Amino acid sequence: MTRKKQATSKLSGERDIALSKLLRSHSISIKITRRLLLSLATGFILFWILNTAGRYSLNQRLLQTGYFQTYEKDRLQSLQEYVAQNKIRSTDLYKLHTWAKEKNIRSFIIAANDQYLEVAMDWDKFPKQMSMDSAAIWLAPIQFHDGEFSVYLYEGEAEHYYLIVAFVTGVIAFLTGLYLFLEEVNTIIRSVLTLHREVKEIDQGNLDIDIFKEGDDELADLAQGLDHMRLTLISDQKTRDEMRRAEEKMVLGMAHDLRTPLTGLMAYMDLVKKEQERGTINPDHLAVISRTITEIRVLSDQMFEYFLVSSSSEGAPIQLEEPETLENALADYLSDMCGILYAEGFTTDTDGLDFRPVKIQIYTDYIGRINNNLISNIRKYAATDVPVKLAFTYTESDVTLSISNAVKDPSKYIKGTGIGVENIRLMMEQMHGTSHVSIDPRDYEIDLTFPLAEKGG
Repeated sequence: MTRKKQATSKLSGERDIALSKLLRSHSISIKITRRLLLSLATGFILFWILNTAGRYSLNQRLLQTGYFQTYEKDRLQSLQEYVAQNKIRSTDLYKLHTWAKEKNIRSFIIAANDQYLEVAMDWDKFPKQMSMDSAAIWLAPIQFHDGEFSVYLYEGEAEHYYLIVAFVTGVIAFLTGLYLFLEEVNTIIRSVLTLHREVKEIDQGNLDIDIFKEGDDELADLAQGLDHMRLTLISDQKTRDEMRRAEEKMVLGMAHDLRTPLTGLMAYMDLVKKEQERGTINPDHLAVISRTITEIRVLSDQMFEYFLVSSSSEGAPIQLEEPETLENALADYLSDMCGILYAEGFTTDTDGLDFRPVKIQIYTDYIGRINNNLISNIRKYAATDVPVKLAFTYTESDVTLSISNAVKDPSKYIKGTGIGVENIRLMMEQMHGTSHVSIDPRDYEIDLTFPLAEKGG
């Protein structure tokens, strides 16, 4: 796949993820849209119900109080005069229509023998709740040139009452829909304010606060992310505290281990000074001084090594070398160890060093430091009359180097800081391996496990 295709594929994947988040049923945008549509539908339905009921009630009230008959009384008188002066018949619809138009009459009905003649009727302006039957009770007698007929007039003066009903019911419906919509928005705002308050608590160092995580929308995802961050901060803080306590313990132990040989060194130096004044110096005392100085140097080197390696573990990871066979990686170091131990009076048992064609990755500088630490520990704590055993153990995924020896004085090891072993552990971890120490009053064993890079041919 080319770089362009990879970029296109990545962009398409990001769009798909964003689209899926946008379209999920519980996203904030979907919730708001759904609540808006529900609020609009509720408002329209409520308006229709209230407006219909209000207009019907108003119409019935106007009919019962005689509003239409009273208000149109003058118009009926005017019609009677017009009919009498112009000798208008009930069938002269054109003349009657002209008069109704001049007088702004919206509804003009003539009734005779249960038959209705529409003279001027605008059904769009006619009260929707008023039927012909309800209008019939307000028919008034008019003497036409061809006889007496019943007439119903409606000029529309009651329309402003219907407009008031429509306005009031519209306001109620609007406020009801607005309330339903703002209730959803207010829920979202409360969640945002809650998260804001909790974030401020975390920013002020209060990591024990519980993050509000109810719901399944983007805010819930954000809350879960913040809670995960909070737990990570707590874990990191705990790790830092443990490391600080371990370092303090290590420093105190190192100070103790350094003070002991320094006290002895000062005592022997005073003894040598007195011997020098007498003109005779005991060579054994000088040998003790030399060994003590060497011990102090080793301890100071290990302390320096510990802080160097621990600083590296907290920074950028080391760059491991290319995979190589187990024999090429470790054989020279193990050979040097055996030679040094032999020169210092130890014997070794290497029958278990079975170099198989497997490959591992190492960091040469760390392997050399590990080898020096192992030799130093053997010098200090191993018995010279029992062979130091070296052996490999293999699994499908790793190989373990085991080094074991008899302990000449367990009490000295117990009182030690173990900084050399801690250095080994840190360096093995940076090479993606592990170390494990097993000690009892008689035997000591350290296992170094390396993951296999690949099997050799």
